[in-house]
Amino acid sequence: MKYFLSIIYMGFVLLSLPVKAQDSVQTLRDILSKIETEYPQVLQYNSKVEALKYRAKGSKSWMPPTVSFGVDRFPYNPMMLSEESPMNQAGLMFSVEQMFPIPSKQNAKSSYYNALTKVEESNQAWTKNTLRLQARLFYYNQYVTLRKLQILNENESVIKLFIESAEVRYVHNQAELGSVFKAKARLAELQNMKTMLYMALAENRIGMNILLGNPSADTLKIDTSQYSVSLMQFSDTSLANRSDIQSMTNMIKAMEEERKLMSLGRKPEFGVRFNHMQMFGMPNQYSVMGMMTIPIVPWSSGMYKNDVLAMNSEIKSTEFERESMQRMATRMSQEKTAMHFYQKQQFQNYNQSIIPAYRKNLEANLIAWKQNTATFFVLLDSWEMLLMKQLEAEDKLQELYKLQAEVLYELEK
Repeated sequence: MKYFLSIIYMGFVLLSLPVKAQDSVQTLRDILSKIETEYPQVLQYNSKVEALKYRAKGSKSWMPPTVSFGVDRFPYNPMMLSEESPMNQAGLMFSVEQMFPIPSKQNAKSSYYNALTKVEESNQAWTKNTLRLQARLFYYNQYVTLRKLQILNENESVIKLFIESAEVRYVHNQAELGSVFKAKARLAELQNMKTMLYMALAENRIGMNILLGNPSADTLKIDTSQYSVSLMQFSDTSLANRSDIQSMTNMIKAMEEERKLMSLGRKPEFGVRFNHMQMFGMPNQYSVMGMMTIPIVPWSSGMYKNDVLAMNSEIKSTEFERESMQRMATRMSQEKTAMHFYQKQQFQNYNQSIIPAYRKNLEANLIAWKQNTATFFVLLDSWEMLLMKQLEAEDKLQELYKLQAEVLYELEK
């Protein structure tokens, strides 16, 4: 009975222990989707766009009326206030003034803010593109680093077997002691290389966690099971709809709207003023006056004229800047695409010709070593050459993925 109760008690204890959740595997698509929707710099533009929409809506409002109240025509002699005569023109004045907006100015101002909204939306799209580049580089580096680590683990097992075999043969005077020590040194160097790769894994993990808004120490596993080494083919190098260039185009449109708003400064504005006089010595009075601004006078017309001329020059400057940006973007995209093509050929040459040849060389030397027709030094050298070429191929793959991410960035794919 006691044994049965102890089993039940242990079961409750095990159930009460916290269960560590399995680390979720992140695909590149999941990472990009989360960054594009939750990164603070992306959300910042949503607030900017919302603010500009409110400004566009508020630009259709009227100016507030002006209300004033005060004494009017009060005599310095207070005794005159008690006299009922035409000479007593003292009273209290209440006035209301209202300026009427010009619809064309309101529409121009609203169009200007709407154009600025398009600029911020384009800037947001380009910010997403920049964040995608960072995420892809972290992801690709993590993927290639894991491949390198797998290669080192496999070669570590191989070199350990070689060392054990050489030590056995050394006892029977069939292996050189110097070669055995050299192999052990290579094994230690291999472990140092693994340490460097673990450091690279930590760096990439921290970078991706920061982009995702996770604690930097969180474990982040990428999906290596469904992610192949197949590389993209780039044929479309059109930059017509790239967000940063579109942002410049929208900025030019916004500047044109601002210039239109400035040019409307030459139009007069109208208003009305109503005055009520509460008289002390005579009947109450009122007055109604219309008002009009005269912006065409020489001492005020120069302001909007020079502003329009200055805006014309700024628009031309921005157009030249957009053209320079287009040329630079075209050059960069075509250069990266060409580099990607030739880098891919190098990587394929490693996998199809170089590495298979060095592997056959190692296999041949291993057979000769087993048949006592080759030295351990030759076997160790062939192993080192194969490992070096395998790591060189992974370096080519890493550079290839880097170029792929940069081409996607330049084309905003």
